[in-house]
Amino acid sequence: MPDPKGSPLAADDIPPRPAFAPGRRTMTIMDAIYSRRAVRRFTAAPVPETAIHALLYAAVQAPTLAQDSAALGFSVIGDRQVLCDLSEWTGRLYNAVEGQAMTPHRAEAGDLDFFHGGHLLMVIYDLSGEARHVPECWMAAENLMLAACGMGLGTCLIAPAVDALNGAEWKRRLDVPKAALAVAAIVLGTPEGPLPTVNRFPPEVFSWLS
Repeated sequence: MPDPKGSPLAADDIPPRPAFAPGRRTMTIMDAIYSRRAVRRFTAAPVPETAIHALLYAAVQAPTLAQDSAALGFSVIGDRQVLCDLSEWTGRLYNAVEGQAMTPHRAEAGDLDFFHGGHLLMVIYDLSGEARHVPECWMAAENLMLAACGMGLGTCLIAPAVDALNGAEWKRRLDVPKAALAVAAIVLGTPEGPLPTVNRFPPEVFSWLS
């Protein structure tokens, strides 16, 4: 991989990998991009702590606006009761926001698991307080989800949970700074059964100047 001046990077220039990180050639990046799918059914198998550490370190390898940027924060929730409480809280907010327009999908507290039976939720926060840094959270989320795919884990973004996570009560419960902004909530675990093949629309290119 050349640096901006065109000279190859020396081995010493490559950021060190934690000892618990999986091997580099577990899956090619293109394999992960094309095989990653949103998973909504998980087995009861727990996610190993070593895998959680590896995913966190993969997330912070995402591009940032500044080389010394430290604008990301994380919460890792594996306590089943806490997940149930958060799912119930999310359902109440979801119902309040969507109102009668979503009546067929309204859920009474406790009768809908927003986390699809997953046993682990990872939340990515923006700590900068600046809108221009929020995309860094999404790039970190993509790193995390692709890395999880390469490790045989499934993931799913849980958008409705973000409003609850940004509330004062959940920041207090999770020891999150008041100024932090929850951007992405990702449930993960071992997929139950094979994942379906999904055909995407081809790219719509407006301009290609050469």
